[in-house]
Amino acid sequence: MLNIYYHNDQAELERQIRTYQLHIQDVVSVKTGEELKLDVLSNADKVQHQSRRSTGWMKVWSRTDGGQSERTTISDVNLIISYFTARDSGTCRVLDPDGEIIITVTVTESGTESKEKMHNTDDVKSNDAIYSSDA
Repeated sequence: MLNIYYHNDQAELERQIRTYQLHIQDVVSVKTGEELKLDVLSNADKVQHQSRRSTGWMKVWSRTDGGQSERTTISDVNLIISYFTARDSGTCRVLDPDGEIIITVTVTESGTESKEKMHNTDDVKSNDAIYSSDA
C-alpha cells in the first residue's frame, strides 16, 4: 500500500490511500525430464496454464483443489512439476483471490539433458497433463 500526502489550497494535509497492483513477468527455460520449480504460491489463489498452441487457460493448481496432476506437488510456496515435457511449455499465470494476475511465467523447453532423462520422460503417460480443463 502506498500512502500519498499532499498539500492543497487548504491549511491541512489530506490523506489519500491508493492501491497499486504489482504484476511480475518472468521467462524460465527447462530441460526435458527435469523438474520445474515455480516460486509462485505465497499469495496465489490459483495457477493456470496455456500451451503455445492453445487459446484457453487450464487449471494447474488452486488453493481449494490442490494440484491437477500426479506430476505436480507443493513444497512451501513452490509449485513443482516433475518430468517436464514439451507439452508443459507455454505460459503459467498466477491469480490472486480477486482473479487479478500477479505473476506470469513463460516456460520454454531447452532440450534434453541426457538419454536417461529423456527415457524417463517417455515413461510419463501421454495423458498425464499438468492441468485440467476446468480453469
